[in-house]
Amino acid sequence: MTLHKVAEKAGVSPVTARKALNNDSSVRHYLRARVLAAARKLDYNPNLIARGLRRGNANLAPLTVLGINDYWHGTLSQRLAWKLAGNGLEPMLCYDAAHMLRVCKSFRARGCLLASGVEREQVAELARGRRLVTIGSYFPELAVANLALDMDTAYRNLTSRLLADGRRRVAVVSNAYLLALEGGWPASKFPAVLRTLGEVGLQPAGGNVFRTAAEFGAWLERGGKKARGRGRLAANPVDAVLCEDDAVAARVVGEMANLGMRTPSDALVVGCDAWLMLPGTWSVRLEPDVVAGMAAGLLRKALETDGSVESLTYTPGLATEAFQIEEDFQRLPRAEKLKT
Repeated sequence: MTLHKVAEKAGVSPVTARKALNNDSSVRHYLRARVLAAARKLDYNPNLIARGLRRGNANLAPLTVLGINDYWHGTLSQRLAWKLAGNGLEPMLCYDAAHMLRVCKSFRARGCLLASGVEREQVAELARGRRLVTIGSYFPELAVANLALDMDTAYRNLTSRLLADGRRRVAVVSNAYLLALEGGWPASKFPAVLRTLGEVGLQPAGGNVFRTAAEFGAWLERGGKKARGRGRLAANPVDAVLCEDDAVAARVVGEMANLGMRTPSDALVVGCDAWLMLPGTWSVRLEPDVVAGMAAGLLRKALETDGSVESLTYTPGLATEAFQIEEDFQRLPRAEKLKT
């Protein structure tokens, strides 16, 4: 099906049909409606490659998201694609920064969105000749617009709340934090926890960060003697456990249950992402719909101006009940709900 066929069925010229399909404001409303109706009836879809060749770019918006196989990043990918499409761009998922660079060069992409841990050199190359927005990768010297995820404030507030509630034996379970230390990479979330504890003269329960839930469970079993015949710890060495994400938090709840401990009465367990919260647990609440909307808005502004675009900051809140997934679902348009 061609544009000329659509124009013929709508009773307009091919030029008018093209303008109508591109939402050109110079086309009268009733003519645009006729063209769109004809396009739907004929199942017409423009050739993006041909359009890109005419314009000098394919209006693609390549995006890369780290860890797409987990709920948070997978949902963020879906929301980013949805928001970019709503801004008139054609989202294209890339598996890493190098793949994104190849796509940008091949299709002459004007802008791209990077939500992945990358090296400065990769960011500089991606920003050369196109507009780039990053999520959580701040490079101010490159004049790249960034959406900062302020985990530092979120975890400082969380730790302060736990201390105010009288919970002073706080354990941390995070393999990602320990890997960051070992690799010399920037660590997030838990440096704020350790600093806040240190300000009141405390160390994390166990003296260090635990790598896994099983390691934490083994420490629990060694640290407290079981009361005879009751299967509970006679001495409770911990009253709060902060975990890398909700999946780790669920495993910690299981380790505690094996020793007769419950959350939150014996020890409050706190995860992150608010997608797999068990009863009695808390979670640091990251909202993929909000993050995607802010990032897509930054890219739209960057494409509309030649100057610099001011970066934004998103600070996660705290979820004390398991409602996040249902709430996200209610935000979706009806068409999106029908697809799920």
